[in-house]
Amino acid sequence: MENEDQRWNKDFPITEEVEDFGGNKRAFFIECEEGPLGFFVRAREQSTEEGYEFGAYSETSPYSALGRVRHKMYRNLANPAHHQINRDGGWVPDAA
Repeated sequence: MENEDQRWNKDFPITEEVEDFGGNKRAFFIECEEGPLGFFVRAREQSTEEGYEFGAYSETSPYSALGRVRHKMYRNLANPAHHQINRDGGWVPDAA
């Protein structure tokens, strides 16, 4: 019988789209790693080389870390203060 603690492996990796403040959809690849002290979930933007990357840690559950990552993704992409316009007229992460 499969160990209940290992079922999370079937739920990762995940691909998820998040809409930014400008209405653009950004695709993220979300993966999870288990370490000796808990779980680390990382979301990387797929479409660009210098895209967004978010991470979160949980001592108890990969799903708790996933919720934290999603919260960071939605909060940061919805806020225009985190962005600036590049030479091509597109939005890029704030360098500050």
